[in-house]
Amino acid sequence: CQLDDLTHLTQQPDQALYLDPARRSAAGPSWSVDQLSPAWSTVTAALTSAVGPVVVKLGPGLPHHLIPAPTQATWVSHDGDLVELSLWRGPTWAASWQAVSLPSGRSLPGGQPAPATGPLGRFLWEPDPAVIRARALAPLAEQLAAHGLVDQIAYLTGDADRLTPWAQRFEVLEVLPFDDKKVRAWIRQRGIGHLEIKTRGLGLDPARWRRRLGLKGPERATVIVTPSPTGAVVLVVCRQPTRC
Repeated sequence: CQLDDLTHLTQQPDQALYLDPARRSAAGPSWSVDQLSPAWSTVTAALTSAVGPVVVKLGPGLPHHLIPAPTQATWVSHDGDLVELSLWRGPTWAASWQAVSLPSGRSLPGGQPAPATGPLGRFLWEPDPAVIRARALAPLAEQLAAHGLVDQIAYLTGDADRLTPWAQRFEVLEVLPFDDKKVRAWIRQRGIGHLEIKTRGLGLDPARWRRRLGLKGPERATVIVTPSPTGAVVLVVCRQPTRC
């Protein structure tokens, strides 16, 4: 039911309360907590004062600082697409964050500081978005014997030949400077006519950059444009597990 407040609702300790606030305004879908119904204040009141278990279904982009403590927060992805955040609170439940991947149901603990950074390795991993939102990069890096590439960029890198369901893995074939002239020369030399561009942290528009590169030829390639410990680079990569 749609409720403006829960003050009249008497919850018993053995009763669970489930909230799925509407996220649609008169102008269409909204991700602002100010436009939730029931109101965000009602949601937080339920999470902090209800006597029984409480579960709240929300959009996955909720800012971290708005999550009431102590709360269990779960970010859910489905086949690599981030779809949901759920907040859980019970009288005896410890606060925690985690990432969950569907349809497998596997989980990874989160709420941890970012992993240490280091030099570019043989492989680069692009984590599942649920891992990023749940701040679960450090546990994933430990599983992969990897480290971060640079601060605030959610790429992991290392030399261990490991696959994981929590991230896409790329083998680094070449490292080019982030320089249009040099990248165009590489494209002409290789006869690249189709270029997949992945990027983070540089404000690069892949579609506009692709038009500037003068793609022509029968070959395909994938590049990752990213900050690195030595500056912005263009990584020529091969998506794993495939034959490079």
